[in-house]
Amino acid sequence: LQAIKKLKSNPKIIIIDEVNLISDVTNLFNYLNTLYRATHCPIIIITNKRTIHENLPEDVKLTLFFEKIEFKAYNCSELKHILKDRLKEITLKLPNIPEGAINKICAYGGKESSARMVINITLKCILNNNFSEKYIDDVVRGLEREDWKNFINNLRVNEMEFLKNLLDIQMISKEIKSSELAKTLKDFTPSRISQLITAFEDYGIIE
Repeated sequence: LQAIKKLKSNPKIIIIDEVNLISDVTNLFNYLNTLYRATHCPIIIITNKRTIHENLPEDVKLTLFFEKIEFKAYNCSELKHILKDRLKEITLKLPNIPEGAINKICAYGGKESSARMVINITLKCILNNNFSEKYIDDVVRGLEREDWKNFINNLRVNEMEFLKNLLDIQMISKEIKSSELAKTLKDFTPSRISQLITAFEDYGIIE
């Protein structure tokens, strides 16, 4: 109620970044729905989850009318420019970062099209004053493990069950068919299984 009162007296554009990291997205969108109905303030959400629009509650779809705008992924060259610009903004004296290390870091970041990954790796290298290829590889493996832990911990119960069945079937057969998933996920409707397949394609787990 306080947020609604403030926005009514002083309207703002509401921008929420990385919506995919919020565990209870449905609750968030229901809140935004209420906020928009009361204030009509424009809402912009930013996410790398392509299917988030399809999974919105129906009343939210009817109210908010989100228009999807897709941004091109960063390539290695663009990530290198971003990194060097960020490094210029740091006022503290930095160790000399070899060009080869920057190229390797940006190559890793290019695979994920992630500026955050590039900056995170560089920060760890600076803090440890280590820019060797081995250390960069170790940092990346550590970040990947953390990403997996966060990914698993943020899965919903039905998504966790879907992933478990996915892995069980993969142990038996390299090719996974939706019909095989339907046999093991008997409590799921075909449309729900289709939604989960699309979601896990978006996660990059299946292709």
